[in-house]
Amino acid sequence: MSDRSIRRAIASATAVLLAAGPLHAAVPHMARTEIVADQLATAAKLRAERIQVVRDALQLPQAREEAARRHVKVDVLSTRVATLSDRELEDLAKRSQNVKDVVSGHRGGDDTLVIVAVLFLVAALVVLAAVYDWDDYYDDDCYCY
Repeated sequence: MSDRSIRRAIASATAVLLAAGPLHAAVPHMARTEIVADQLATAAKLRAERIQVVRDALQLPQAREEAARRHVKVDVLSTRVATLSDRELEDLAKRSQNVKDVVSGHRGGDDTLVIVAVLFLVAALVVLAAVYDWDDYYDDDCYCY
């Protein structure tokens, strides 16, 4: 290929790219500010709720007793909750809610599942014992058939 044909190929490619430029520019590539603002407001509200859940759990008498036993000030912990990452805060909020549920007498579903399984096994054994035919053998001293 000569220099002239290479220049023509480059010029043609440039013309095609420049012609396709406005088509690509028509596609929005930035998020709308309203959507971003709504998402940020929702995230901030959720974070504030989680912080409050953890702080409320720290105010429980059991938490205060445990902190005193470990020589930790609950007020210091409460102020430092806001410095946690979102993931840590989510985990602590879930744990705090579970602690509140157990303290108020509401237990999780894990114990219920075990109890139901044990009751099911006992019921199955009772049904099997009732259905089993105990008169299948001779009741004599030599066990002869």
